[in-house]
Order: sequence, then structure tokens, then C-alpha cells
Amino acid sequence: MATRLLLNVICSLLILGCHAPEWHAVRTVKGNHSIVRVTATGQAYDFHRPWLKRQPVTHRAVAPILSGNRVLVTAEVIADATYIEIEKAESGAKTPATVEWVDYEANLALLKSDDAGFFSDLTPLSLAAPAATNDEIDIWQLESNDTLAATKGYINTVEVGRYTDDATRLLLYRLNLSLQIREGGSVLPALSHSRLAGLLFRYDARTQNATVIPSEVIERFLKEAGNGQASSFPQTGFSYSTLRDPQLRRYAGAENESGGVYLTRIGPESPAAKAGLESGDVLLAVDGTPVDMDGHYQCPPYGKVGVENWVASRYAVGDKLKVKILRKGKPMEFVLQLDRKKPEKFVCPPYLYDRAPGYYVLGGLVFLELSRPYLREWGENWATTAPQKLVYQDAYQDELFGAEKRRLVILSQVLAAPSNIGYDRLHTLIVTKINGKEIRRLSDIDPALEQSGPEFCTVEFEEDPRIIYLDIPRLRLEEPQLQKLYRLNELKRIP
Repeated sequence: MATRLLLNVICSLLILGCHAPEWHAVRTVKGNHSIVRVTATGQAYDFHRPWLKRQPVTHRAVAPILSGNRVLVTAEVIADATYIEIEKAESGAKTPATVEWVDYEANLALLKSDDAGFFSDLTPLSLAAPAATNDEIDIWQLESNDTLAATKGYINTVEVGRYTDDATRLLLYRLNLSLQIREGGSVLPALSHSRLAGLLFRYDARTQNATVIPSEVIERFLKEAGNGQASSFPQTGFSYSTLRDPQLRRYAGAENESGGVYLTRIGPESPAAKAGLESGDVLLAVDGTPVDMDGHYQCPPYGKVGVENWVASRYAVGDKLKVKILRKGKPMEFVLQLDRKKPEKFVCPPYLYDRAPGYYVLGGLVFLELSRPYLREWGENWATTAPQKLVYQDAYQDELFGAEKRRLVILSQVLAAPSNIGYDRLHTLIVTKINGKEIRRLSDIDPALEQSGPEFCTVEFEEDPRIIYLDIPRLRLEEPQLQKLYRLNELKRIP
């Protein structure tokens, strides 16, 4: 009896061993001549107090070497960087690095060093072919003793998603693996058959889910690097919703179609708008390839992928894209000349890296231009915790302002001073006029102040209090003390 029980236990252990998930295993491999450590010290501005910088933050990555002695990292690693350093794994040799090219929307950056000989004993990695669901991926890390460790995982899904809160929707891999983040940081190379399959840039230890920028996106980034565009990837300028609702299909005149998505928004002056597309059109196909009711097309080897990938993977700025639509049940074709909206063209810019934000302090009243980084100062859940009137202006800026070339100037806060007693609780108000002159950006403030009378100027807002009065001579007298009290090196910085 005891012998039989022992045999049963042994058999059970063998069975469990056969089915143990391989991707949880960490193994030592060769290849640390193809990767380096990257350490970047960055100091971002405080967008609530833009005359100040935040405490320096250090970002680390294990980065692959590419041809031409270039190092690939995510843009998040080098954003607002003041110093970047590359370190060899085995020898510990270090060299300063600079950013050769960065695409914040694709979350990728290329680094280079002036010391060309630094890379002489390193072997660049080539890019892997596009992967598919269930393909094996190795995530490389460096141990503290410089040993290269690989953790095996498998691709769960290939889909289109956002790399950052406000960037273009691009292709990404989703993996599930048990990964212990080591000293190298959370940006790690992902390899397939000893070739670079992507960069891991997100890992959730609780769910064990990893997100990887795939080689296809990296290849496009490398091809377009240095082209003068803010991003390597063009845009169509339309947004869409699924068309599974039978009533919506009937309303759109698409009840006899097997696919198609409902265009909900057409950006002003976008490729879609210039081509003649309208909200309410039904997108049926791109370049003859059908689009299903969820906005997917059949893409080998991935399977069904969002139609955004069709544009991102095949086209550059200036290329033409043919689309087939239904308008009130009538089939039509249009040709879009693809373009890219640069961040400075937005009413509310989506990101502001590597440069100082503007501000204007007048008698303790702090005026700023509304931007997404300003809203993100309210934390990870800024869309619900930031002032909703400002979140609304950001979310619907196309509908609210169309093709207007302007910014939204806000009174962010009031630095308490004798001359602004009674106004010290004012904050996050949208400024419309100063001295009756419309304010469309920070640079409009000085010309508006020149129209002041001998004593008072007026500042008008969209909401209560609709108007306030400032004693300009008194404000000017108090400015030196205000600067000293709040450590303001300068009272204004106009972009």
C-alpha cells in the first residue's frame, strides 16, 4: 500500500512537471555583447509652477545595439533628460550619449555616442520578422553580476493600442509571463530566435501582463527617423465606432453590408476632412481591403488587427490612401493624402517634452496655456480628477475650435500678495479678454496690457467671476517682493 502511494505521488509530480509553464523559467544565455545598460537622468518641469523643475529622476533600461552604433530605447526613458549614459555589461565601460532621434508618439528613441570606438566589440542585433499569437519570445535582463538572463513567454494577442495616454494607436504585443524586474529597469529587449522582436515597455507584476513594441513598428521608426516629422506615423484624421447595433446600421444605410464602421469624428484640416469624408459615413474598405464591424482587417500573420495598423505599417506622410465608404446608403470612394498633425498645431498640446513651458505672472496671478501635461498634474486618473471644464476643452478641442490657430489661456492659480486680496482663491479659469482684447495665447497678454488706463486693467473669464480689476501701478511696485517671496527668477516666459 505504501509503495503504491509513493508511486502515485511520483507519477503526479512527473505529470505536473510535464505541464509546468516554461515561460516562468529564467535561464542564462549568451548575448550580452548585443545589449547595454542605459541610465538617463531627467528633470521635468512642474506644469502647475512652470518656473520650477521637479526633482531629478533616473530612468534605466537594458537596450539593444542596432547597426550604425545606435542604441534603441523608449522615448519615456530619455524624456526631459539632462544626462544620458551607456554602459557595457561585462567591462563596465561607460560613455555619454545623446539623442539622435525621438518619436514620442511611437515611444521610441535612438541614442548615439561621440566615441565611435566604444561599440567596436559589440554586436548589433537585427530585427526579427513579425511575430504571431503563441510565438515564443525571450525577455532579456542583466543580473547584478552582468550575467544575461532570459525569461521565456508567449504572445497572447497582437492588437492595436496606445503606447502613451495621448499618442497614436499602433501595433503592440501582449504577453503573459512571470518577470522579476532586475536592476536594468522596466524597458527590456524582447527577442525571437536571437533577433530583436521588440521592446518591453510595460509590465504589471500583479497580472503578469507585459506590453511590447513590436519589430514592425521599430522598423518603420528606423526607416523614417530624421524625416523632420514629429512622428514617423501618418494619420487619417477620422475616429470611428463599431457598427454592430442593428438600429445604427439601418440609420447609416449599411444594413445590407457585412462590415464597416461608423465615422464619428472628422478632424478639421485633417486628411479625411480635405478628402471630403463626413461624420456619419460608413468606412467599408481601405485600398480594397474590407473592414469589419469592429474596425479590423485580416492581416497575416497577426489575424484580425485594427485598421489603424494598415495606415501605420504601409504609408508615410504624403502618401495617398483610397477608402470606400457608404454615405446614406450610397457607395463612394475618396483618396486621402496622409499627413501628420504636429503637437504645436493643437489648441491643447498632447505633450511638451524637452522644452520649458510658458507662463506669465501678473501681480501674483499665474497665466498658462492649457496642455495635456498640465492636466496630468492631477495624477494617473486626471480625466476624472482634473477640473472637468478643462478636461472637456481638451477632449473636444476639434469640435470647439475647428481649425483655429490658438491656445487656451487659463488663470491657473493666484500667488497671494497684498495687491490681489480677494482674488487669492481664483484658479483654473479660462481667460477670454484683457482690457477688452481677445486673448488667444500668452503672447497676447503684453499687447493687451499696453491698452490699460492710468490705473486699472480688466481680466475677463468664461465663468464667474466674469471680470476682475487689477491695479497695475500697485502690481508693478510689488513685483520685486513677489519674485523674492516665491523665488521667481523671471515673471514671464513666452513660448
